[in-house]
Amino acid sequence: MPLRQILLRACLSGGLALAPVAGSARTDETQAARQKAQSGDPEAQWRLGIMYLLGRGAPQSDIKAVEWFHAAAEQGEARAQFSLGYMYNEGRGVPQNVGEAGRWYRRAAEQGQGKAQFLLGPCMQMEWGSPKP
Repeated sequence: MPLRQILLRACLSGGLALAPVAGSARTDETQAARQKAQSGDPEAQWRLGIMYLLGRGAPQSDIKAVEWFHAAAEQGEARAQFSLGYMYNEGRGVPQNVGEAGRWYRRAAEQGQGKAQFLLGPCMQMEWGSPKP
């Protein structure tokens, strides 16, 4: 399995289970998540970002996913910080920037986000997110 798929699965396995969306079956849930996200709830912002990333409950848009991940990440939502790191690492919705990816992985790892901690070792070896001397 390519590293890209492994990272995407790791990103998405942070506690959010999204079943396939059939038509408007989840319209109420999506609307509720959107309202919470717009009111500043960082967990809802992260969840809405996932919806945009996957195109489940919202039209697929890497750019919108990044916007919601960033809003949540700035408020300290570790899963959003990890997700934002993934987006920068892969260049999805933002220009690829492994240094920025490393910085977001580091912020998530500092809060105990296990997947980010796991990735931080290789990131440090490649000098992602580490200050230059």
